[in-house]
Amino acid sequence: MVVAPLDFQNALVTHFWYERLDICLYLASSTLLTHDYICTVGSEIKYVWSSPWSIGLILFYINRYLPFVYFILISFGKVSLMTVRECIWVTPLTLWTVTASLLASQAVVILRTYAIWGCRRLIFYVLAAWVIIFPGSLIVLVAKATASIPKTSKALTVFNNRKLNCSIVPVDVGDVIIVLVHYLMTFLGEFAIVTLTAIKAHEHVRNTSCSWIDQLYRNGIFQCGCILLLSLLNLFMAYVAPNELKTSILPLQCTFHSIFCSRVVFLLFKNRTIRGQRDGPVTNSGSSAIFTTVPLQTTDSQERAYIEWV
Repeated sequence: MVVAPLDFQNALVTHFWYERLDICLYLASSTLLTHDYICTVGSEIKYVWSSPWSIGLILFYINRYLPFVYFILISFGKVSLMTVRECIWVTPLTLWTVTASLLASQAVVILRTYAIWGCRRLIFYVLAAWVIIFPGSLIVLVAKATASIPKTSKALTVFNNRKLNCSIVPVDVGDVIIVLVHYLMTFLGEFAIVTLTAIKAHEHVRNTSCSWIDQLYRNGIFQCGCILLLSLLNLFMAYVAPNELKTSILPLQCTFHSIFCSRVVFLLFKNRTIRGQRDGPVTNSGSSAIFTTVPLQTTDSQERAYIEWV
């Protein structure tokens, strides 16, 4: 009987525990997302399903439902046994699905921030720089990672006729410095969004008696703060975590992005429905009013910030 070297056995046990921790984080994230959906599907039916189609509504549905597709794909990769050929197909699809979900969530946050600042040109430039940095660097990293999968999977060709766990398929995201720079830029951009939201909250909440506006800002600051902490944790994990855990926070990040952005949209659609029942139906005219409930040209920035976007 051949006994494996002690170092190899220790490495195998360590890898096993890393995989267990990764699966636990995945299960916790998917459970939290499912629980939130069950709790809020009534609000979605009541306030969202009857709304006219707009870019904001499309972003909401992407942000709301794409994470479920992501978790289904993860379950195939982490729980099911598949061939190497199937893993090479499923792994890139999983990465691009979570990327699209995160980009939709960030679009909601960015457009909300732009709206509460009255669509000012300076804020547009600040957020445009953020759009270039975050989605741009994220897309480059994911493209590099997915392109590396067929090459790095050549060593697994000996398992072509066997079923295996797709978590063993190596994914190369490139130099760790590049990953750290991406997470650092993401952290700084989200810190800027939190700061911009807090500034307007201090200005608007003092000058209005609308409870939903107060709730919008309080929830927005709390949600942005949580996302900021997750970005900081991602930065930390990218620097110190072993390879098996470097992306373990991603399901949790995807879940919180989806939940927080959905809650913001629910609040806005609820307010629009109540205002429509009281004052008559609210309609959006043109692309400039996609994220406001009144035409921009007839409303000053203060009123637009109060009414917000839908």
